[in-house]
Amino acid sequence: MGVILEVKDLRLGFSKKPVLEGVSFNINKGEVFSLVGESGEGKTLLCLSFTKLLPKDAYYSGEVNFYLSDKKINLLNLSGEELRKIRGTKISYIFQESLASLNPFLRIGYQIDEVLIYHKKFSKKPAYLKSLELLKSVGFKNPQRIYLSFPHQISGGEAQRVMIAMALASEPCLLICDEPTSNLDLTVQLQILKLLKAKQEELGFSILFVTHDLSLVEKFSKKLAILHRGRIIEEGETENIFRNPQTEYTRQLLNSVFKL
Repeated sequence: MGVILEVKDLRLGFSKKPVLEGVSFNINKGEVFSLVGESGEGKTLLCLSFTKLLPKDAYYSGEVNFYLSDKKINLLNLSGEELRKIRGTKISYIFQESLASLNPFLRIGYQIDEVLIYHKKFSKKPAYLKSLELLKSVGFKNPQRIYLSFPHQISGGEAQRVMIAMALASEPCLLICDEPTSNLDLTVQLQILKLLKAKQEELGFSILFVTHDLSLVEKFSKKLAILHRGRIIEEGETENIFRNPQTEYTRQLLNSVFKL
């Protein structure tokens, strides 16, 4: 299968406040990998570090190796211009606040068109048709309505579907989902997870699914890592960790979720 992303001894923090202290894990091609940690553990900073979208006062060291056509690229060594060629094309993000990620002054269709025109070199008419196709593929029965809508005219669940469509527009190898179902009700959460899983299986890209909610990952991901106090304290097959957790912290997380 091969590795798509290799994180090696990643250390990250601010002046005298370390956040991550030697984080290491691998994500394979075509794999769904979940990273679970409570709020404040540095999960979002970890994701942003992959493409150096970090605050100016952040420090970092280690390696984040991205395997593209079997060529190993340490993302932390790339220039801003080099990263822009990868970010939004080979690596796409879906963040928690989907509505905040959309420009409130532009119609949704225009924003998807821009991804296709900028990253995939579409001309205007093909971009329009592809945008409608993408919106339909993520479950919109009337994609034209969504295409013409402004962000404030759609629901949170619809906005998250739009973000999935935008993320998939560039045909990424790796999709990073940072708390993509937070602030959505349970029914919509499950719909979004089902959609993500279906698109992943259809298109074969890898997913890094980041969440504080351990209950979401049991059926969703094959592999799981637990982040606590700046370190990965447990990693392995999701089924095995749920069945036989090796650390007291993981057992406490499972107990709090399932009241075992």
